[in-house]
Amino acid sequence: IAEGSRSCHPTVEESGRFLLDLPPGAKVHLEAGAPGAVSERWPVVPGAAGEWRDLGDLVLGRGLEVTGRVVAAGTGEPLGGARIWAPRPGPFGPEVAWARGDLVETVSGGDGRFRLSGLQAGPLLLRVDAPARARAHRDLLLGDEEPVADAGEIALARGTTVHVVAAGLALADAERHTAEATVDLRGEWQALDLLRAPLREGRATVRHVPPGPVLVSVQAGPRVLCEQAVSVPAGEPEIEVECDADGPEVSGTVWSGSYRAPGGSLTWSREQAPRGGRILTNASPAGLERQSAVGGGRPAVLVPVAPDGSFGTTELVAGRWTVTWSAPGSGLSPPLEVTIPAVERFEVALRFPGEGLAGRVVDDEGEPVVVCGDVFHRAAD
Repeated sequence: IAEGSRSCHPTVEESGRFLLDLPPGAKVHLEAGAPGAVSERWPVVPGAAGEWRDLGDLVLGRGLEVTGRVVAAGTGEPLGGARIWAPRPGPFGPEVAWARGDLVETVSGGDGRFRLSGLQAGPLLLRVDAPARARAHRDLLLGDEEPVADAGEIALARGTTVHVVAAGLALADAERHTAEATVDLRGEWQALDLLRAPLREGRATVRHVPPGPVLVSVQAGPRVLCEQAVSVPAGEPEIEVECDADGPEVSGTVWSGSYRAPGGSLTWSREQAPRGGRILTNASPAGLERQSAVGGGRPAVLVPVAPDGSFGTTELVAGRWTVTWSAPGSGLSPPLEVTIPAVERFEVALRFPGEGLAGRVVDDEGEPVVVCGDVFHRAAD
C-alpha cells in the first residue's frame, strides 16, 4: 500500500489471497510484485467507512526472461544455490528499490542453470552471489523482440581478501566503536554494493572481493575518514591496502556577494551520477512506523566557516564536489561546483550570490549600539 514515500507491506497468503484495511477516504495505490513477475501498480478509489470490496484476481505477468549458468571460476564446475538478482527498475533508482525489497531474483539449480523472469525491456545489471565466492556482475540490454535472453556462463571466483590498514587515523573514543572499513564494488556509494568489516586496532579484513577497480574507505558514523581507489589483481589471494587521512588541505574564504560570510557552515557533497535519495516511511500492519534514508550516496562533509569568512579542512579528496553555504540563522545558498585537484594544498574563494548591507546602529544620543554580536561592528568598521 503506497502513498508517496509512505508504504505498508501487508501479508499475502500462499494462495495469493490478501485482506487489507484502508483508512476511509485514503488516496493510495496498491503495488504488487513477486521475484519472478513484473511489478504492477493500481490506483485505489477512496472508499467509505465500513465498505468492502473484492478486487478479484490481480494478474502479474512474467515479462521478459534471462537464462544462464553459474560455474566456479577455474574449474567450470556448476554452482547450485547461487543467487541471481537485480533491483527492479523504477523512478527512484536501484538503491531505493533494494531498500524496499523490490527485486527480481532466482537461484541456480544443481546444474548451475537459472531462469530469471519478471524483467522489462532496457538495460539490466545482474548481480550474482554464492557462499564463499566473490560477486560477479553481468550487463545486459533487453529488448521486447527477444522474450528470452541468454546471459551465458557466469564464473564466480573465490576473490581476494583485502586487509585494510588504517593505523595512522586519529580516532575519537566514540569513533573507535563505530569505525568500519568498506569496499565499494562499483565506486558509486550504493549500499547494495558495499562490503563491510569492523575496524579493530587499526585493521579490518574484507573477504571475497572480486578483481577490478574498487573504492576502499574507512567510516565512523557519517564521517568518511579516508578514501582510496584500488585495483584488485585477479588471482591474488590477499592484498593489503593502507587507507590514511592524507587528503589535501583545502582552505579559502566564503563570500556572499561582495561581503565576506559572517560564519555558518559549508556542506560538501561528492558529485556522482543522478541518484534517487529518499526518506522512506514503512508502516507495519500494527501501525508502527519506521523511517529510513536511502540513496544519499557518499556522506557529505560539513565544514564550519569562521566569523571572518575563512574555512579549512583535510576531510575532502580530489575530484568534483558540490558545495552549499548555510548562513547563520538563514537557509541554504545555491550550490557551487568545485573541482579539487590532486595536490597537497588547495585554496579557493567560494563566491555565492547575494549582497550585504553596511551601516551603523546608534541610540538617541548618537552612541553605537551593539546589535547581533559582531555583525554590525564589522559592518560599521
